[in-house]
Amino acid sequence: NATGVDHLAMALQDKGIVLIHISTDYVFDGQNSRPYKTTDLTRPLNVYGRSKLKGEKYIEQRLSKYFIIRTSWLYSPYGHNFVKTVARRVKNGAKMTIDSSQTGSPTSAYDLADFVNYLIAGEIENYGVYHFTASDHATWFELAMFVARHYSEKPESLISSTARYETKAERPKYSVLDLQKTLKIYEDIPSWKVSVSTVIGKMNTMV
Repeated sequence: NATGVDHLAMALQDKGIVLIHISTDYVFDGQNSRPYKTTDLTRPLNVYGRSKLKGEKYIEQRLSKYFIIRTSWLYSPYGHNFVKTVARRVKNGAKMTIDSSQTGSPTSAYDLADFVNYLIAGEIENYGVYHFTASDHATWFELAMFVARHYSEKPESLISSTARYETKAERPKYSVLDLQKTLKIYEDIPSWKVSVSTVIGKMNTMV
């Protein structure tokens, strides 16, 4: 997240190559009551957030042509992620206690990839830090309930909890990212419900 990014940035110095780097909402501390702007003070709470922020700083120090894209709560039909886990456990009838104290913007990897492809294909020279997430936000419990309702009209296996979960890494309570800067160059940003439904549709067609 940091050293590898630094080596890459050094290798690209004076090459005129544009670097596109994916970062995270975890560079913020979650104390805001409004979405975080790209210019807001960063204050990561855990090692992951600090390492990602350090990578951002290396890029900013070494390069003039770059896009740093901060995103959050990624999911897709592939790999391990929250949407897939909830879908699997609801289908199996397993009970889950879901955190309703954290708020963020669930983001489809497909939507993020579309934005990256747009930057690659376009002639945009407004380099810098951008935020890309779904156009709206939710708690983990709201996201879980929406996923569950694709499989059951009245999902009873999900339990909401406002208790802060004890994890090895502290996480921001509110990490919604402001998209105003991004919307000036890219308008096709769906709501999280639209994108989650699309991904679930793809999941249901996969063996």
